[in-house]
Amino acid sequence: MGKPTSGLGKTVSAEATGAPPCVVESLESRLLLASPKVAWMVADNRGDVTLRIRDLDPATVNNRTVLVYQAGADNTIGTADDQNVRARIKYKNARKLKININMDPDTPYRIRLIGNSIKDIYGRMLDGEFNGVNVKSGDGRRGGDFDVSMAAASNVARFITRAGEIYVLLDSDKPNTLANFKLYANATVWDGTFIHRSSDDGFGNPFVIQGGGFRVEADDSISRAPSVSGIDVEVGGSHLRGTIGMARGSSTTSNTNQWFFNLSDNTFLDAGVDGFGQKFGYTKFGQIVAGPNQASADAGLAVMDSIYNDYDVVDASSDPAVAGDPAIAAAMTDLPVTDEADFLANGLNPRAHLVHISRVSLLMSAVRTGAAPTLAPAGARFEDAVLVAAARPGAVFAKAPSADDLLRRDGGVLA
Repeated sequence: MGKPTSGLGKTVSAEATGAPPCVVESLESRLLLASPKVAWMVADNRGDVTLRIRDLDPATVNNRTVLVYQAGADNTIGTADDQNVRARIKYKNARKLKININMDPDTPYRIRLIGNSIKDIYGRMLDGEFNGVNVKSGDGRRGGDFDVSMAAASNVARFITRAGEIYVLLDSDKPNTLANFKLYANATVWDGTFIHRSSDDGFGNPFVIQGGGFRVEADDSISRAPSVSGIDVEVGGSHLRGTIGMARGSSTTSNTNQWFFNLSDNTFLDAGVDGFGQKFGYTKFGQIVAGPNQASADAGLAVMDSIYNDYDVVDASSDPAVAGDPAIAAAMTDLPVTDEADFLANGLNPRAHLVHISRVSLLMSAVRTGAAPTLAPAGARFEDAVLVAAARPGAVFAKAPSADDLLRRDGGVLA
């Protein structure tokens, strides 16, 4: 056994400390040399950005040291004429830098952290050079800006739920379903919705959790989420555990705003075409994957499983909160809630009981500002490639339509 050491690597005796002999690894002296780094970043296509940087001095984190830009006259992000725009900046819990930008969906933007000005609680400057997605920032020297451009939306969706975050890689070979999903997500239709179904297959085996169709309003009432005319089933892929599919009515063209996650392999739901050329089944359109802030896809699968396993399931179809609308009431027979006993005693409390979904959005592609965007190679892992920029260098980005243009509450057809 080695001699006991102090935190700075100096040898001390047991007699001097009055404690039993022990060994303390002398790491502190090395740690004191390390500058703060960006461990990971999550940036979506509606201007919500989170960066993990530990132990910053909050006084050094502000609109002068955290800069946000959008494209200038040349309509290309990452060039000399980028325009600085205001954003809400907040450093939380000694580890998360939150940036919120008021912008239209899919607008390219750029984040720049001034490395010489942002410091940690020990006075060390940020080591900020961007080294790639899911790679810690820095070149080993204090200072250096973290400068990243978000060029275009990717095909990775993020679901922020009460139970945690789920990331889904959307299928590019389902173009109509992909466009439909992006329309609803960009219009914020799913922000404020909840998981309204958690069910087994009738034999006690996990089946699906379902959401997207209903939302909680400001007055705690439950309403139907707005929708537009449905799209047709798209064939391909299988409803295996961890995939996402489109919920629909009896018609194969009634796919609108509801979706479900497969808790088990449910291949009997797979879409196809019969001998008469008629489609059947349900569109599978994505797979749970690891997010930039997650070690593996298991993190998202654990959130999915938690919604099924850790929440009580009740029949709320006759509860006063939903009984006024037969279509809503009929959908609430397998409702997951936080506390069945409280529900039975006091009725449904939408704010307290439901598995809320606070945000559904698309992640942005990310590239070091000034670098030419490249496409991810075929077969690349999500962890390596999800935020690699998918836009052509110099591409022109049109302004996205507003949510009111995309969906109007008094229009469309509810599935």
